[in-house]
Amino acid sequence: MQHPDYREVAQSESFKLWVQAQPSHIQDMMSSNQAGDAAYLIRTYKNDLMPGIQASTELKQRREKQLRQAQTVPARGSRTRSNMPPEDDFEAAFEFFASR
Repeated sequence: MQHPDYREVAQSESFKLWVQAQPSHIQDMMSSNQAGDAAYLIRTYKNDLMPGIQASTELKQRREKQLRQAQTVPARGSRTRSNMPPEDDFEAAFEFFASR
């Protein structure tokens, strides 16, 4: 979710006033059923009010999401060679890696 505070923002008087001050094509987005339009409105509103803070917050959220989704990669050399099949035994190597 891009804007977990969307309910508070959308109900705030300052947001409503901001929308009324925008060009008509921006105001039309208020009646749209598209989530992208709502996200655009809130992002633009936040960027107008606090440009540096919003950009860094979104970047921080994106990075945290990437970190949560990332899988750790074992350090090089962390596998013990005794568990590894012989290099010239294709079938054993296949079974070893297929079982992981």
